[in-house]
Amino acid sequence: ANGAAVGGAVLPLPRGSGPPGAEVPGLVATEAWRQVLGGVCQDFSVGRDVAIVGPAGEGKTAFVRMLAAALGFRADEVRTLQLFRDMTNRDLVQRRITDGAGNTLWKDTPLLDAAEHGGLLVLDGLHRLSPDALAAVHGLLFDRDLWLPDGTHLVSEARFDRLARLGGAGLRRV
Repeated sequence: ANGAAVGGAVLPLPRGSGPPGAEVPGLVATEAWRQVLGGVCQDFSVGRDVAIVGPAGEGKTAFVRMLAAALGFRADEVRTLQLFRDMTNRDLVQRRITDGAGNTLWKDTPLLDAAEHGGLLVLDGLHRLSPDALAAVHGLLFDRDLWLPDGTHLVSEARFDRLARLGGAGLRRV
């Protein structure tokens, strides 16, 4: 369970800190779930993000629990970001907060935390977001590139290395 077989090669998978392949109490892995799990693991192994989409009550959360266990992610390593209709693109990535001294700070959301540090993230209620809010994270999901409200620029690891050699300030690696 260290990789996924793709075209005869075994490619690496994201891993949690727990043992991979753990059973999830109360869940039974059917053959259909195993097939979907295999496809998702193949997508992960080549660096793709995966969306599990469907109506309420169809087993998305149960599937994510099974996926997390298969990859060795403990429950506390699976982040969830609850999404609401009135969320803006800024709400998806950073929140403005005030510290005890009255200074304004930016706090990263679980979306940025997962992008920078890896792991599994559940965007619960994706269908509720406005098209503008969805467009804001498109660059992060597909290009690994996003300007943040605090003025920093989130970029892919390969691009980060190239820009850092040129003296790029305000960069954060995804």
